[in-house]
Amino acid sequence: MKKKFLSILTTVSLLGTMACTGAVSSLAFTGEEIYFEVPEYWQENNEYLYVHFWDDIKGESPYEWHSKNQKMTWIAGEEIATYSIPDGDWNVLIISGNSGMQTANLVFNADCIGDTCYIPDEAELLTAPSDSSQTVYPIAWRNHTEYGMQKWITPLGNIVGTTLLAGQTNQDLYDRFVVLYEGEEKVEDWNTSKAEIVGKDWATVKKELAEELGLNTVEPATEKTTDISTDTPTDAPTNTPTDTPTAISTNAPTDTPTTILENNNSSSTVSGKVVNTSDRNIMAVLSTVLAVAFGVAFVSRRKKEN
Repeated sequence: MKKKFLSILTTVSLLGTMACTGAVSSLAFTGEEIYFEVPEYWQENNEYLYVHFWDDIKGESPYEWHSKNQKMTWIAGEEIATYSIPDGDWNVLIISGNSGMQTANLVFNADCIGDTCYIPDEAELLTAPSDSSQTVYPIAWRNHTEYGMQKWITPLGNIVGTTLLAGQTNQDLYDRFVVLYEGEEKVEDWNTSKAEIVGKDWATVKKELAEELGLNTVEPATEKTTDISTDTPTDAPTNTPTDTPTAISTNAPTDTPTTILENNNSSSTVSGKVVNTSDRNIMAVLSTVLAVAFGVAFVSRRKKEN
């Protein structure tokens, strides 16, 4: 009974935890609005306004560009447009109009819900983050200045924006940009086309970007190897003997010791003299026989004395 009670208690606790987690997640965005102060020149040139938002870390967005789900609540000519952000882990948004006008990428999270974004007065147009041939309007939050325009490196190697995403570093930005142009063909394309626009070759662009971002990824400039001094001797000293002695003393034996087998009698050649080992074997056998005979005679004599 006790185990059953504990099991029920554990289940209830888990369900309670899940419910609380879901509540926090859903309250973060669902049904909560953001606001956009529509400048007069936007009012005059657009009939519809849209909010495009996505998770830039994962590269995920719930809706297509300018789909009906992204359309803001706005009546042409009004100064304020609203939009309810759906649930999700979104961190970047763009506000745009059907005329083609659009803002730069603006960083945001649940803290920005209920806040108003706007285009600063007399703000200069910026290079679009993903297309250097286009321009975008700067944008900011009224009450959350810590969330500014997304920091980014444009296709021409210019840094725009000031705010990194959570968990993102300058090194990430650099790597993300460099990987787009690494490779012999892409580097050649940069040096022949984009270099004419920016006035810098690929190596210079990478070096300057790394320095501006405060990175330690600057590749050392290649230096040409200097010529070796002509004062360094190139020939070996002429007083060194060039020939090695070829004559060998005639007193030394010229033949390598060999082993010869004849009629199962072993002979060895040492220093030019032949020693027949069969004579040694005969002497060893005779010595053994004599020793045995002497031993037998000694034993017989001792028996007679006893």
